[in-house]
Amino acid sequence: MVNQEFFEEVRKKDDNDIVNHFGPSVGRLLIKHAILEEKFNTVCVEDGVKMTKFEEMESEEARQCALDIRQTTAKLVRLFSDKENRLKLRAQFAQTSAEFSNFIGTVNSLEKMMNTKLNTPQEEVKSIEENKKILEQKTKTLQETLNHKLDAYHKYCEECSKSKELRKVQIDQLRTQINNEKASRQEQIIEANEEEAKQEQVLKQNHEQTVAQLEKSKAQLKRELDVVRFENEKDEQGFMKDFKKVSQDFDNNMKAYDAEVQSNTYDYQKCLNEYNDTNKELQQYNEEYKMRMEEKRKRDEIETLMRLKNEEQNAQRLKLERASEYLQAHWRGLIARREMEKQRKGKKKKKKKK
Repeated sequence: MVNQEFFEEVRKKDDNDIVNHFGPSVGRLLIKHAILEEKFNTVCVEDGVKMTKFEEMESEEARQCALDIRQTTAKLVRLFSDKENRLKLRAQFAQTSAEFSNFIGTVNSLEKMMNTKLNTPQEEVKSIEENKKILEQKTKTLQETLNHKLDAYHKYCEECSKSKELRKVQIDQLRTQINNEKASRQEQIIEANEEEAKQEQVLKQNHEQTVAQLEKSKAQLKRELDVVRFENEKDEQGFMKDFKKVSQDFDNNMKAYDAEVQSNTYDYQKCLNEYNDTNKELQQYNEEYKMRMEEKRKRDEIETLMRLKNEEQNAQRLKLERASEYLQAHWRGLIARREMEKQRKGKKKKKKKK
């Protein structure tokens, strides 16, 4: 299927259709190979019949074309070994000759049969023959069953034809009933129209009576409306007088309120100024208080340091006094021992002289 005619068809089609059908990679590769096929026929086949050998090609363009077409051919073989791409190929490009397609299919079938025969052992052949006999017996049984079913089918067809005649009779009866129903329905329609005309006359009379009653009610309500309007005009005049009075009182009250608000605003501003002055004095007092407290804290720290220093000096003086007392006592004891030693030596000398 992928031959020179196929690539001629590819060149005739739009590139976007090829890419959309096969995908970007396969579509672009097919377009490239189709262009290379056309270029190969003009560059590598010099006499139009026989291809020039690769070693004998003189132009670099012919060599590069041969190398490119070899690469694209290998890629196409690898890509179209995929079943999905082959299905897309069959769907997009049908065979131009039906006889050639049948011939190719027959050759493929014979090839499969020959491969099956060559790869099948003798025991399997015997098994196949036995299965063939069994299948022939089953086929014979199925044929008998088919004949029986055909007889039953013919009987059923005869019964159907009889029932068809019965249905035809029933259909004729139903058509007669339909015609009778149509005639009776026409009579019912005429009677219904007459009854509707009578009801329409009665409804028209009732409507006229209702309209007359409504006209009377309308005139009565209009008279009552005139009376109510006259009374409302009097009430409206009284309400307008009351409204003017209330409006005047409202204006007076608003003026008095404005004066009171101005007075209160003045008092408020005065109090606010006094409050701000007092607040400033309070802040000054607070700052002065903080300064005094800070000075007191520093004095307390100094007094604490002085007290600790005095205590430390007193402790050192006490240690020195104790040390001096200890040294004085030790010195006195040493002098006393020396005097006692002298006295003892003097006594010994006196004894020796005697």
